[in-house]
Amino acid sequence: MAVPTFDQAEGRVRPRYARLGLLGLGMITVALTVLAALVVFRFPEEAGFILPMWFAAAAATAVVWRFDATWARILGVVVALALGTMMFWLAFGLMHPGSFLDFVPAVIFVLGLGLALFGNIAAIVQRRRQHLDAHATPAEWRVEQAAVAVVVVAVAVSGVMSVLARESVDEAEAAGATPMEMVDFVFEPAAVEVTGGGQLMVHNGDPFVHDVAVPAIDLDPVTVAPGSTVLVDVDAAPGTYVLYCTLHSNVNDASPDPEEQMVATLAVR
Repeated sequence: MAVPTFDQAEGRVRPRYARLGLLGLGMITVALTVLAALVVFRFPEEAGFILPMWFAAAAATAVVWRFDATWARILGVVVALALGTMMFWLAFGLMHPGSFLDFVPAVIFVLGLGLALFGNIAAIVQRRRQHLDAHATPAEWRVEQAAVAVVVVAVAVSGVMSVLARESVDEAEAAGATPMEMVDFVFEPAAVEVTGGGQLMVHNGDPFVHDVAVPAIDLDPVTVAPGSTVLVDVDAAPGTYVLYCTLHSNVNDASPDPEEQMVATLAVR
């Protein structure tokens, strides 16, 4: 029996679940498009890392959409696996629904990765079994609608939570606190000094969530949502310590390079 690959009047004949694989690749591309746009305009020095990922996702989506062939879907699976491996850290954004640009791309990316792998692998199997359709099956429609619903809910919930999670500090509370800024994944200033029992007033000027921690004095991570300002109590003996954003540095590195990691020097007097 010949495998039909032509377009019929009512639609292209494809293996079952092929639409889900294509939808998944498209969602991965959307998530990386958002990140690529932000990186190009806000962190252009990182464009050389994210743009090839975006191009790979977009190219795989286009190939799978254009060619109704097993080799194209194998390419889609390989690209999805490679992007999932190299961009695994995006999934950590699922833990921060109060940070829109952490949470929403993570939801779209993780959901898209699952659909891309399942849909393309299932379509390869269905083609071998000659299970071909011109329209999506009811089961496919339900999965597609559920995926869209999850994204819509994630956008709405994260948007509201991002506004509600924003913290501020009034002038009375901030009196005597040492100011510090988080911007472009860097602490400014790179070295601060406080007295024992004093406070840091930390503002997050990035669109991503950060935190503040000093493991050497058992100062556990204090989360700072995008646009928020928090007070951090520094109760430590005199000395010089490393202050980390644990989300974007390695706290096991006792002598981190400020050029490579998000760290600062904290002097307690």
